Amino acid sequence: MLDVWVDHESLVGSISLDGGRTALTRDLPMTVDEHEAAVGLVDRFSTEIVEALWSGWPQCPSHGHPLDARVVDGAAWWCCPTTGEAYCAFGGLAVI
Repeated sequence: MLDVWVDHESLVGSISLDGGRTALTRDLPMTVDEHEAAVGLVDRFSTEIVEALWSGWPQCPSHGHPLDARVVDGAAWWCCPTTGEAYCAFGGLAVI
């Protein structure tokens, strides 16, 4: 689960892995919009996600490798790093 909130001058993200036993927190300066910030936080958490799950997450339905977090048309999306195809917006993983 990824939570995001504002703390003073920063946008803070906290991710809960493995059923809540591991919680990690990162922050970004408030110089980007909310979608760029969400993508930035996911990028900052990617190493911890791989270490906790022993694989990248979420996985590309077409290729099996991890999807990239990208801003597409002003919104945060999960995209294939190979083809660039946008699979779903953040919060919509249940649809793929």
